[in-house]
Parts: sequence; C-alpha cells; structure tokens
Amino acid sequence: MRTPIGGADFSTHPYTLHDYPWHDATLSNFSLAREDMFYKLPMLKRCLRASKHEVKITASTWSPPVWMKTNERITGFGQLRPEYYQAFADYHLRFIEEYSKAQVKIWAITTTNEPINGIVPFAPFNSLGWLPSQMARWVANNLGPTIKNSRFNDTLILAVDDQRYLLHFYMMGMEREDPKALDYIDGIAIHYYGNFVPPAILTALQNRYPDKILLSTEACEAAMPWDINRHKVLLGSWTRARRYITSILEVRLGFSHLIRVAFYTE
Repeated sequence: MRTPIGGADFSTHPYTLHDYPWHDATLSNFSLAREDMFYKLPMLKRCLRASKHEVKITASTWSPPVWMKTNERITGFGQLRPEYYQAFADYHLRFIEEYSKAQVKIWAITTTNEPINGIVPFAPFNSLGWLPSQMARWVANNLGPTIKNSRFNDTLILAVDDQRYLLHFYMMGMEREDPKALDYIDGIAIHYYGNFVPPAILTALQNRYPDKILLSTEACEAAMPWDINRHKVLLGSWTRARRYITSILEVRLGFSHLIRVAFYTE
C-alpha cells in the first residue's frame, strides 16, 4: 500500500506536517495531521488486522513545507532550497518515527511524488521539483545517510516515483551526478500515466540496475486535464477497466518476480 506524507492531490486541502513556524530547520513543531489520526492510520490498521500476510506500506511526500521551497508555494515551479536538504531528510525520518509510535511500520519511502511536476509545472496540485542532479546530491548526502544511519535503516528508498518515460532520465542523471546516491537506492517507483511508452523500457531498466526492485506505486483513471470537468467517476466503465488490466498484465507478465503494485490510500 502507499500513503502520502502530508497532503496529496486527492486531499481536500493542501497541508504538510510542519506548516509553521517557517524556517524551522529543527522541525520543532512537526506533528501528524488530523487526516493521519482519523483517516489514514485507522484505515491502515484495519488493513493490517484483516490481512493474513505482511502488508508493506510505502510513503511519499508530494510537497514539503512551503518555506523549504524556492517558490514558497505548495505547487508550481519550485525546488528544495539547498539549506533545507537535511531538514527535508529529517522530515521523512520524523514521519517514519511517528507512524512507528502508532504501530504502523513504513516499509519504504520514495524520493518525492512525480518530481517532474515542480520542473514542468502543469499539475495544479502539491508538488516538488527535482532535477536528477539535485536528487542525486540530496539522496547521497542527506536522505540516504539519515535513513540508513537511523534505527529504521531497514526502510527501503525508492527513486523517481514518476512515469515510465522519465525513469532512465532520472536514474542515469543521478548516476552521472553522484554514483554514491545509487548505493542508497533500493528500487525504482513507477507511475501508470504515459503508458504510450512500451513496457519494454522496464526491461532495459532492469538490465541496467539488476539489484533494484521495480514497484508500481500509482494508477488513476480520469487524471488528465481534459477529464477534470467531465467524468471523474464512470461507474461500470469497461474502457477504464480495460486500460487498468492491460497495464497490469503488460508489466506483470514480463516482471512477475520483480514488479509489485501498491494501492494508494488518502
């Protein structure tokens, strides 16, 4: 399963887990939100109780606190200010700690949901932009050491968390900028959109990074701009069902030993 760290595009309002005070790199006011306490955690705990098998939970940040960002907005063209690289790594660790206190183990985190959205700012929802070079430096010097040197060092770190056509761009860019970053990366997170790029691209990715798992972390129909004001929900739509099933089959038939699908909760 996958759950957001703070708000996401399906949230009813934008929020993070340390909105105030601004410029507080110590995260002295970090706290879980009402949504965590009354919605996310209760749902996850029910899933844990209901399942006869291990439930692996992945967590992703859509946007950090806006004071960490260059544009000081929840969305739009904005990257992480370098002076807050360590604070943002600590932000992830604090989330893992707080969920652990609530008896919910975080199995993996991703390096930020859809990093392209803060570089090419077409998405009207929470985002943070990363260039591959920026992401490599942050993972190598901040996120990786912070997680791996903590008591939660078995938490996996999954890179990219974006569309098929961006996976090589980010992974190879990170590799060029700082190969040490890949030592901290346990896998690659993949989104459903942009599937005009054939799944064979995943074969090349697997061959280049054979020690990294591949995890499908997000899928949603009616997500395109031309769908927003039309049919967000189409009960009984076999067209949408067919797209989901085709995508799952394309991926799983070729990579049944590596690919997993995470269900996204908000």
